[in-house]
Amino acid sequence: MSNSDLIEVTLVDEIKNCRDCRWFWADIPPYGPHLSWQWQEAYPETIKQREKQSQGRRREPWINGITTDPAQIDPAVMHGCRKAPIMTIGINPNMTSYFASESGSEWAYPHFSSAEQYAYYYRYQTIYQESLDKKDLEKWAIDDASPEQELIANKRGWLLDAKRSSDHRWLEIRYQYENEDKVRVFETSWSLEEKACVMVGRSRAGSSRFSFNKGDKIVARIRAQKDEKVTIYKNTVKYYQRFIPVLEQFKQLVGSELENANLSVGEDVSQHDIIHCASPGWSSAYDIPTENITRHCVDERAYLAKQLLQSQPKVIFIVGGSTLSMFAKNLGKYLDFAYLNDHNDESSIKDTFQLMKETTERRCMLRIQTGNFAYEARVIVVPHFSYDDNYRSHSRLSAKSWDAFKADFPADYKALEQQKLIGQTSWNGFIPIDVTKANALSVAARQVLEAFYVDPYSAMAKALAAEYRDGYLSLDHNTGQLSRVSGNCKYCDNERWQFPGGCLYGNDKEQRDYPDLANIKL
Repeated sequence: MSNSDLIEVTLVDEIKNCRDCRWFWADIPPYGPHLSWQWQEAYPETIKQREKQSQGRRREPWINGITTDPAQIDPAVMHGCRKAPIMTIGINPNMTSYFASESGSEWAYPHFSSAEQYAYYYRYQTIYQESLDKKDLEKWAIDDASPEQELIANKRGWLLDAKRSSDHRWLEIRYQYENEDKVRVFETSWSLEEKACVMVGRSRAGSSRFSFNKGDKIVARIRAQKDEKVTIYKNTVKYYQRFIPVLEQFKQLVGSELENANLSVGEDVSQHDIIHCASPGWSSAYDIPTENITRHCVDERAYLAKQLLQSQPKVIFIVGGSTLSMFAKNLGKYLDFAYLNDHNDESSIKDTFQLMKETTERRCMLRIQTGNFAYEARVIVVPHFSYDDNYRSHSRLSAKSWDAFKADFPADYKALEQQKLIGQTSWNGFIPIDVTKANALSVAARQVLEAFYVDPYSAMAKALAAEYRDGYLSLDHNTGQLSRVSGNCKYCDNERWQFPGGCLYGNDKEQRDYPDLANIKL
């Protein structure tokens, strides 16, 4: 079978080379170019990160690389094994280097000249993103930068704030020197050939933790160099780590059969984005033509549908209400739960915690039937992975229910307020209460709050355990991972490239079982 018939291979070329969205790719793109690198060897073994995954912030040296010319971030294909039985779906990759901060200045992105290196990277990319050492940035600083281009401290002090424009290469810095009350302001902009980098961390004025000393560069102007050998650092990212505790609780619920299984993000859980190009965010805070981009990526190119029909995961986790809205506009007619009141109005989406409750407590399905081909998967909607607050167990009340609680239990309300256990009201009017830490509540008040209690990790793990109990998920005792989804896949070993070790699960030997996508309109 030729490569032209392999969806898993053609998607690599289609997505890596896609430049349909001129907003990202026009002559003067709104962001970038970014610090970029590639490997010095074809298929480095180091990228196969086999250590036991755990949550937490870590930054450590990872692999030797070589810098390329600064570049735009290539659109990203799905992360992980194409036949993993669990798939998460978010909106798009995050452009971490956009943000005006010390860490934001260090982020760098792979820019592979070959499709096979790009494919290999995304096969094994898991819970990390990459950065360079700040010493490399300092080495690339422009020696003759003017006072309008760089900021050097006259004495020690604090960086109070740093912000940049959402649609222009412009940066504003607010800082304060020791023994001064004046807050100073520095502004700069930069060209496509350069990069303005914040070189110090923020701190509070008057604190013992100074941001900078006399002579330090607070803002440097750099011009990155090509073909320099550098150390690439790997940095854990909250979004990509979010599923780790779900897998751990899932193992505990199943018990001895999964006790020694090394379930992991990347092998057992693939990570897909509906939109493949990176941006700083996906909200009204950024001047992004979201509907236009969605039309190109999801409707016209149909990358999401193609990957779903090739991968055919057993369980799909849709991450956040905005993702669900985009998913529903394209594939909503195949869903069997009341996800929207109006498919064209994102604001009408139910609270994601309500949807999580609905979709974790009963099997809500995606069912696609086309010709002789049928595919179905359980769909679970969960809150956005990036925010810790979304995954803390708490009671969650609507504004109406909260008003009723305050009226019925005024003393308990006062106790919660005094203990500072009432969280910030969400965008859609829900009030989170940290009931697990509450003291001196009446029995009746606690019972009411516990009726609205949510524990996202537990709910997600229980849903997976139910799928395992009913036989939709199972353990492959030969590999120690969850059993792969059936169907042929030659992503790791085909006419174009052969990754060391090839397919780890034997899917390359199976018969093909998905349709000719060229003739399918979902």
